[in-house]
Parts: sequence; C-alpha cells; structure tokens
Amino acid sequence: MNRTRAMATGLAALLPLLPMSLISSPAQAQQYREYRDVNPAIQGFNVDEVRRLDPGVELPFTLFGTPGGTATIHISGANRNLTMVETEPGRYEGVYTIGTRDKITPSSSVRANLRVGNNVASSILSESLVRLPRGDRGTAVAGGPHIERFDVESNANDLGPGSDLVFTVNGTPGGRVRMSIAGARGEFFLPEVQPGLYRGTYTVRNGDAIRPDSQVNASLRQGDRVVSATLGKPLLAAAAPAVVERRVTRYCTNCATIEAVNIVNVSGDGGYIGAIAGTVVGGLLGNQVGSGNGR
Repeated sequence: MNRTRAMATGLAALLPLLPMSLISSPAQAQQYREYRDVNPAIQGFNVDEVRRLDPGVELPFTLFGTPGGTATIHISGANRNLTMVETEPGRYEGVYTIGTRDKITPSSSVRANLRVGNNVASSILSESLVRLPRGDRGTAVAGGPHIERFDVESNANDLGPGSDLVFTVNGTPGGRVRMSIAGARGEFFLPEVQPGLYRGTYTVRNGDAIRPDSQVNASLRQGDRVVSATLGKPLLAAAAPAVVERRVTRYCTNCATIEAVNIVNVSGDGGYIGAIAGTVVGGLLGNQVGSGNGR
C-alpha cells in the first residue's frame, strides 16, 4: 500500500516534465498546456539598502510578480544564488547573507528570475545595494542622470481597485526608472518607450490604500548613479467647481411702459410747444400728488 502511494506521488511530480505525446488523457494534456504556456511577469523588485557590504550583513530582497512561480536572485560577485519564498500570492521575499568569499560591491548588478512552468521573466535591480548619503538623494549629480519632468494622468473618479494611473518621466535616456507610491505594496518600473521618455500604467490592487495626496517617488538610475524626484501634484485631478447661474431681478420705482406713440400734426406759429410741455408737466404732477388714477 505504501509502495503504491509512493509511485503515485512520483508520477504526479514527473507529469509536468513528460512530453505531450506521453500524456494520454485530454484533461491532463489541457492542464499541462496551461501550466506550460503561462507567461510570468515581474512588476516590482527592490532591496533594503544597507550601510556597508561586510561579511555577515544581510540583504533583504522583495519581488512582486506572477504567483505560483519560483524566484531566484543572482548577485554579481556572490558565490551562490538566493531562492526566494512566496510569502503571499505574487509576493516573494528572501535574505542574502554576505559571506567571507563574496566580492559584492555597491555597483554589483543584481538579477532576479521568475520561472513559471517553462517560461522565465527577468529583471535587473535599479537601485544600489548601499544606502546613498542623504545629500545625494533627490538632486542630479553633475554629469549623471537627471529628471526633467514627472507627471501622472488619471481618468478615474476615485482610486479604488482596478483604477489606472499613467505615470510619465522625462529624463536621461538609457536609464532605469523605479516607482513607489505611498499606500501601495512594493515598487514597479516604467519602461523607456522613447529615448528619455519613460511611461507606464499602475493598476490599483485590492490591498492598496492609495489616497489622492499619497506621496509618489521616482528614481532614475544610470550605472551607479541615481537621481530621485517626488510627484508635485495629486494623483486625482481636482474636480472643476460647479457653475451656479444667478439671476438678479432689478426693480425700478420710476419706470413706465410705452404702450403707444401717436403723431399729432399741429398748425400754428409754434406756441404749441409750450402747451404740450405744460400738459406733460401737469400730468406728472397730478400723478405724484393725487391718487395716481386721475388724468
């Protein structure tokens, strides 16, 4: 009985490695095809920077990508690779302890591989392993990378799950742009769509707690130099104030409405002007002094 169970377990472990011609069941073939055809993706890859790279110092790494895979890290100058643990779906963590035979430097490149089935996605760490001095952050170094513009666009009315935020960074071409949003887990990268133009979309996830005023940072790395910038506008554009139409009613106590105009031909030597003027003045005075109904 125990031997039968062991054989069944062994066959289940070897099933993904068998060629399609040896899998007779259509259901098994479909399951194998889905397992093999998954295209993994890495959305974020970062390290907790340290002050020095001495033996015994730990380098904590975090990777965000396709769940259900195997994530490994290779550090230039290290004698071994680091296999990460998937602590929650799509989140991989691992700590590399520097050994006495390692020759890791602040400029050592770090590559992460995420394997799902037969496909592998790779990403290069865009930040230094060593924490930069405070004065070197947020300012461009002479002859180094620089950020000219940092912007965001959003067509959504809120920052709920599924909302898209499109970020744009203009700066030194040929670099690597890393993004972080307060309230979002991990970091992500902006691809260089044109020389010096980095653009990408971040989709809000269920576990995010992003607010319109959340701080957003972008760092552009070129070689061993990094320049950072902070987004200077809210993630959501302020709604335009509603236009209230106000109607003002004006009152006039001495206004009248003309109902008719009569043209009168008068013959004489011109003395009629005084007569007409007298009639008008008298009518006005009578209207003011009397009850207003007389003529």
